Amino acid sequence: MIGKNASWWDWGFGADGDGIVNYGPGEVGMFAYTYRMGATALTLALEEDNSGDYTPDVIFDVVTAIGSVNLHGAVAYNESQSAATAKAYGSVALGMATVGLGVQWSDDSNLGNEYMSSHEWVLGADIAANVNEKLSVRAGFNYGIDSVVVDDWTAGVGMNYKLVSGFDIDARVNYQDSNENVGGRLRLTRSF
Repeated sequence: MIGKNASWWDWGFGADGDGIVNYGPGEVGMFAYTYRMGATALTLALEEDNSGDYTPDVIFDVVTAIGSVNLHGAVAYNESQSAATAKAYGSVALGMATVGLGVQWSDDSNLGNEYMSSHEWVLGADIAANVNEKLSVRAGFNYGIDSVVVDDWTAGVGMNYKLVSGFDIDARVNYQDSNENVGGRLRLTRSF
């Protein structure tokens, strides 16, 4: 892939409580190559950064499945900050629910830039369930830690309801402890 696309770092964990894990710089110019073998995909991406020095950031991304367990991991090197970060997520289907656990590590808790989390460690958990063919619900949690001190946590719940074929209602409510902020979103999506 050559061109502009969402960063290969653009994924997280913690469902609607994902307020701390870092999703990356958004849409960037990149060169990426993906090698697929069965249920596994390995991607090496060179991504444009905001430093203006023409040296790209490097992302290595792995997605695989082992039976009913789905795994996703990535390592990023931010060349302008001379710092690395890594994150991993695993989920497993248990009946009608899917449960997931994730972790992100950043080598400098003060960076908080592009790929780095603003915390040295971010731990996360989420659960999602299809209640019936129209309604699905989810809940999640992120927990930020810096040098043994817990600095922040976020939690959230959400639901998606398929009102009619091609028309979805998605709602979420979340809370962030550091600023005691409660937020939410209501999204109506019509597909043709």
